[in-house]
Amino acid sequence: MQRVVSTESKRQVLGGPIRWDYEARWETVRRMLARRRADAFVVRQPGNIRYLACAHVPGNPPLSAVVIPRQGSPVGISSSMEATRAVAESALPEVIVFARYRDVDRHVAREAAAFGRIIASRRLGRILADSAVPGVKAAVDPFVNRMREVKEPQELTCVRQSARLVSLAAAQLKRFVRVGRTELEVAAELEYFLRRHGAQDMSYPTIVAAGPHASYSHHVPTARKIQDGDAVICDYGVHVNGYSSDITRTIRVGRGNRWNEIYDAVRAAQAAAAKQARPGVPFRAVDDAARGLLRRRGLAKAYVHSTGHGLGLETHEGPSLSPFSVGTCRPGMVVTIEPGVYLSGQGGVRIEDALLITETGVEWLTGPVP
Repeated sequence: MQRVVSTESKRQVLGGPIRWDYEARWETVRRMLARRRADAFVVRQPGNIRYLACAHVPGNPPLSAVVIPRQGSPVGISSSMEATRAVAESALPEVIVFARYRDVDRHVAREAAAFGRIIASRRLGRILADSAVPGVKAAVDPFVNRMREVKEPQELTCVRQSARLVSLAAAQLKRFVRVGRTELEVAAELEYFLRRHGAQDMSYPTIVAAGPHASYSHHVPTARKIQDGDAVICDYGVHVNGYSSDITRTIRVGRGNRWNEIYDAVRAAQAAAAKQARPGVPFRAVDDAARGLLRRRGLAKAYVHSTGHGLGLETHEGPSLSPFSVGTCRPGMVVTIEPGVYLSGQGGVRIEDALLITETGVEWLTGPVP
């Protein structure tokens, strides 16, 4: 097999000032494998790959999979296109490369063959995985996804850094959002500000939605100019040290804005949900607190999405705060709370913040609503 061994010095510098204890995460997976009498766990979801090998790398990781055997060291799989980066940026002691191009130095031509080689060489029997594995019979298990729901102290350091940066930008929004400017101009200035102040990249496409466009839950900025009386939704996030932030502010342009009453209702709905977000409370109860308040204000039919989601290596990860969610809040979870009201063809209001669930309640990670 083609293999490249990572040096210990490389492993120490991965992620800059944050020292990720990947070995501890691998050992947690191994203990689970022992309990379930399985021989290996395969992760193929990008967030899980990053969690177990290269957390500091935002976006799509250079590895297509990580295999953690119950006995022995983990191994990664990478295409020839990403192989050099996979070796340089992952904490794995071994990377197997596949390539379909005959002139490229490789051992196997396809990803499925790479899995086959690992299973045969390590004599692996029962396989668990976070999703389907090419050419391998594996039982799908969300174990690693659940591991990620409760954040480690080092993760919280990164989430706080990311949250502080988007909060800093939120304080500038009234300067960016002005009558006569286009949605595209506001988005460009906002992203430039965030990049200049340390963002690795945007964690999702920035939303600047003015006037009728604010009635969409998602929107791509356009050349529409901001007008007096508009509600302008600004929804954005960044990666810092690989971890995401997610914040939404609605700027009301002009005096006596007609969106003030709805804005106050959405803000009250967010506060009601945040009050419920404490250990032992069902996820669906957090959603119901926001939805119930908007129902009492006659606005529930205009609330068309869930109240929030987990936040960490990915902008949307477990848990989900919706009427259909199963499970309860636990200390160490980072979630968003983002109620919104959308009136078709007219506009809308959304307010979103990131919160850490603590032993006694919540810690607001993003800054207060202006």
